[in-house]
Amino acid sequence: MSFLCGCYSELEHGAKIYNGSWVQWFLVISSCTRTSHNATNPTDAILAATRPEQGDGNPFNYTPTGWICILFIVLFSLTTVFHIIQAFRLKVWYMLPTLALCGLAEIIGWGGRFWGHKNPYNRNPFLIQICTTIMAPSFMTAAMFLILPRIVGELGQHYSRMSPRLYPIIFLTADVGALVLQAVGGGVASSAITLDGANRGGNIMLSGIVIQLAAVALFDLLSIEFVVRYTFGRPTRMLPEKHEKKRQIPERVGLMLVGLAIASVFILVRSIYRTIELTDGWNGRVISTEKWFNWFDGGAIVVAMVTFNVFHPGLLIKNYGNNLLNLNQTPTNDSLDQKPSAQV
Repeated sequence: MSFLCGCYSELEHGAKIYNGSWVQWFLVISSCTRTSHNATNPTDAILAATRPEQGDGNPFNYTPTGWICILFIVLFSLTTVFHIIQAFRLKVWYMLPTLALCGLAEIIGWGGRFWGHKNPYNRNPFLIQICTTIMAPSFMTAAMFLILPRIVGELGQHYSRMSPRLYPIIFLTADVGALVLQAVGGGVASSAITLDGANRGGNIMLSGIVIQLAAVALFDLLSIEFVVRYTFGRPTRMLPEKHEKKRQIPERVGLMLVGLAIASVFILVRSIYRTIELTDGWNGRVISTEKWFNWFDGGAIVVAMVTFNVFHPGLLIKNYGNNLLNLNQTPTNDSLDQKPSAQV
């Protein structure tokens, strides 16, 4: 009896919405028939049928704009190709599994979104883009976590709270952990057949993003403290008096710090957006608003990638490409003024 009352209520609601369209009436009646046998709360299923904006089968909750997808595919392709060329030309090999891999993942993700533009009701393009665009920035942050210890080694590790060798150990571990959680969460969400299962996957992905956000925030704080201590001659441990004075950061190292700062800001913006998005849920307002994704995810990451094309460590930090294991050396200030040799 309660089921019939629920059907009547929703049919009345459907009449007001659809103005007697026989197709929509058929969907409503079919929904009542299907759920009468196995639904514990059949009104919920009817509600999905009578309100298409919440139950039309489109996992994006909108149709991705085609030209925007193409634009980001082109932008990410250009910056990625440039990163690959720079990596080989300057022999900065670890930019390949970091920045270049980030760009490739973004290209795949935006390709999935363009597929979603062509077929918005297909679940596969949605899963492709959600997994790749969430995981891609982890490869970029890995590059950041390798750049700062090189700067610390050049300017003087006594101005840093951690030795240059500890930076990659701590932050890359956090980055890999965040990447694994995002990958596992994406797998759980993609294989889920219920909303609860998808939510579990989303929560796992969210935990990975939160770890990444915390790691980048702590990394930025340590970077700022290092620059301030170096600039004002405030080492973290006692040194001879002659070292405790204000010092000017060499121009090329300063440019690299500027590049790190710009990229960090945009990665933080993107991470905050993704945290809010997944907290809001798969059918929330944030994930359902395309322009916010375009601005705060795609736009933020492409700007960060281009930033490293301009402020490239192979151009600004000497011997950056082949001395990964030599992080504890602290060159003299005289060596900082030497121009880095480009290796072709």
